[in-house]
Amino acid sequence: MNLAHKVHMGETLELIIRKNELNLSELALEVGVDRRTFYYWFKKAVLKESTIDKISRVIKSEDVTNSLKRNILDPCFDSKLGAFKDSKSDEFWKDKYLVLLERYTALLKMDHRA
Repeated sequence: MNLAHKVHMGETLELIIRKNELNLSELALEVGVDRRTFYYWFKKAVLKESTIDKISRVIKSEDVTNSLKRNILDPCFDSKLGAFKDSKSDEFWKDKYLVLLERYTALLKMDHRA
């Protein structure tokens, strides 16, 4: 059971790349794709996990890699099983709430700057 992502994955990827001032041409070369492929990915609402993994392997910064995976891949999604975790523990929901709260705060800050 795979629900649609609430986050536009392509836009989030672009935001992370630009926020970390990564050179798109160099990144594309290292990933092994054309620079235009990144622009295509930026427009896609959902990206394959393999695409995110490919980009993450090239980026040397652990912070950027973790940010990619944390912000793009839904934290409820268990990629090994391809299904949502069947966990209703207090800890699971607390962590989910904190992730959503951080995303909400980031959106408010971005909106405030505009």
